[in-house]
Amino acid sequence: MEETEEKKRRRGKKTEREEQRQETEEKRKEGEAKRQGEKSKGRRQRRKKRRRGEKTGRREKQRQEIEEKSKEGEEKRQEGEKSKGRRQRRKEKKERRKDRKERKAKGGDRGKKRRRGENTGEKGRGEGVKRRKEKKERRKDRKERKAMEETEERKEGEAKRQERREGGRE
Repeated sequence: MEETEEKKRRRGKKTEREEQRQETEEKRKEGEAKRQGEKSKGRRQRRKKRRRGEKTGRREKQRQEIEEKSKEGEEKRQEGEKSKGRRQRRKEKKERRKDRKERKAKGGDRGKKRRRGENTGEKGRGEGVKRRKEKKERRKDRKERKAMEETEERKEGEAKRQERREGGRE
């Protein structure tokens, strides 16, 4: 994997060097042409020319790759190796999936089950969830109790004030 990347990098450097060399060569030629009184080519024209060269290079590479693949196929046929059919590939895929499932079932996250409370006898809720719920309930009850006490105190205070008013009137 790394070797191919290294090769690609090297190839990239080579092509860059090649392009630079071409450009310098073109510029030199232009300089000579200018000295002789000819009109120099524009940047677009140069780029166009270079692109045409790249395209032909690309086509060449593609053709080589196709040839290599066909050669490999030919070699395999001569050795007696058959290329795998669709059924065979599907079968192998199925087996791989099965193996993966088995491995997952064997290992797995055992802590997850404990957290969910699956092997504590009670399904679905882990201890943490229950504890949080209970805490929430207690908080709610405390709030309600406090509100009730406050309303009672208010009523008592109101009643006392009422008594005082009535007492003051008499």
